[in-house]
Amino acid sequence: MDANERLLAAANEGDVEAVISAMGDGALIDFADDGKRTALMFAAYGGEHEALRLLLELGAAPNLVSAADFTALDYALKAGEVECATTLHAAGAKVGDLA
Repeated sequence: MDANERLLAAANEGDVEAVISAMGDGALIDFADDGKRTALMFAAYGGEHEALRLLLELGAAPNLVSAADFTALDYALKAGEVECATTLHAAGAKVGDLA
């Protein structure tokens, strides 16, 4: 698994140390999988608030759109992750149809 794939997995699991490690190994903060989903989107959907905050601090773009036309904010709202949605909104995130 390369650094980019490790970043997605770490965000999905909320493993902040693994996010830092993947970034140190050259992962691209806005790398997207085949569905155009980024680490920020995985953290948002999974309610992994600490990983989400770290990704934003590292410069993750909050308004990228997945193949399903969802932003990270859409994923947080879809999953009912209010804390993540609030943090994303404060970072300037929009819903997919507005992005």
